[in-house]
Amino acid sequence: SRHDYELHPDGDITVTGNCVPDFKSILALVEESHFKMCPDVPFAGWDVVLSADKNLPVCLLEVNLS
Repeated sequence: SRHDYELHPDGDITVTGNCVPDFKSILALVEESHFKMCPDVPFAGWDVVLSADKNLPVCLLEVNLS
């Protein structure tokens, strides 16, 4: 997909040129959560929070079910 955002729409956070750190482990968390909590749902949107808190750097905020 293509997006033309240079700044995040909810604040002055630069999007262009930034990468999500350790994206593979975040994707694995979402996949594991989906298979455990809603295995019969064919499509779901997961909201993930990245935090500066070293004790909880990644958190699943919510799931939007189809």
